[in-house]
Amino acid sequence: MEGFNTLLESHNDKYTIDYSDFSPQTESDIFIPPLGMTCGEFPEPVEEHQILANPIQDYVSTSPVSHAHRLFGPFKEKFNRQYKSEKEHEERENYFIHSQRFVHSTNRAGLSFSVGINNFADWTKAEKARMRGVLPPRKKDDRN
Repeated sequence: MEGFNTLLESHNDKYTIDYSDFSPQTESDIFIPPLGMTCGEFPEPVEEHQILANPIQDYVSTSPVSHAHRLFGPFKEKFNRQYKSEKEHEERENYFIHSQRFVHSTNRAGLSFSVGINNFADWTKAEKARMRGVLPPRKKDDRN
């Protein structure tokens, strides 16, 4: 068996497992959860759980598409996002990824509250400020 250092993506480790006892039959009771424990569906999306398990991997990954990037598709579908151009798509995806990292960073801090992704995750700071009632700075010509 080979293991890979996913944190720093540095090297492969090789492990040898020696079995002292083996049986080809499987006892059916091993699939019964312990008393008081319930089983459920694996939560979606998987990429988000991979980010939570190893957050630094999203920064050092050699893959051109990070786990955070893969979460953008479901976000666009959920909030019915369509962008005018590829440039706007890339900009919005970048805002979304920064929002995603903020959410995970805040939730790892062990605070008394948690935050999550909402429909504003792909908005600019200026768009969010306007939503809160902040007016954009006026141009010099508009002050008269």
